[in-house]
Amino acid sequence: MLLLTVLLYATTEFVNNAGVEDGELWQLTLIHDLAGISVDQGVNLLPAETTGGTIGIDELRGIYVGEHVASLFTPATRPILGAADQTSKLALTQMEDGKKLFHAWLAAVLHHPISYLRHRSFVAASLLVLKKGQPWDAFHIGIDANEFHITFQESALNKVVTDWLWLAVRNTWFYSAWIYHVSLVAFLSLCFLAPFRYGRFIQLTAASGILYALSNLVLAGSGDFRYDMWAIGCCCLCFAMAVGGFAHAAS
Repeated sequence: MLLLTVLLYATTEFVNNAGVEDGELWQLTLIHDLAGISVDQGVNLLPAETTGGTIGIDELRGIYVGEHVASLFTPATRPILGAADQTSKLALTQMEDGKKLFHAWLAAVLHHPISYLRHRSFVAASLLVLKKGQPWDAFHIGIDANEFHITFQESALNKVVTDWLWLAVRNTWFYSAWIYHVSLVAFLSLCFLAPFRYGRFIQLTAASGILYALSNLVLAGSGDFRYDMWAIGCCCLCFAMAVGGFAHAAS
């Protein structure tokens, strides 16, 4: 099992990272936040080192998408993400001096907290799927273009499964992530009121899902549905343990 695990990990690392430049994801999130605050304030607050500090606010507004960080850094994603200026080739970059970026971000957040919260609300609304049937990137179809020329051939079975998934996405509440987050809070609270047999485990599991979700509201660079998976998993675990019933009173 150890050998198999090492082989799977090494293969995954190679396929995912071959030819990919290293990046610091936290920097991308901070730059996205700065762009959002700038757009809301009408003043460019981006450091010059991001290549965005010298552009006009209208140019920045054209490439900014509140729900997804990729629009600032990858021009090819703008038509997909619905950026205002889908023809712009401008691309921001991360900085060598991470401390300088953090200080610029902190100053912007402290001076313009309402603009920061308004920007983060775009990501939060997407993460929580507040609009039924509109999760962001609910699941991935096929295989992206890659240098290994690996392609995906759709089968009859795959089409049936995909059609059922789309049906669930568009016509049910299964992908309304806010329901799972509210359920975690409910499970955590109920265990203080009722003697569930696995109450302590339910509370710990629910707390784990809640803390993870809260961190995403601050750190996530996009509202991708995949970021909800741990909270949804925790909700299912809590439900399974709750079904175990109540603790028997000592006689």
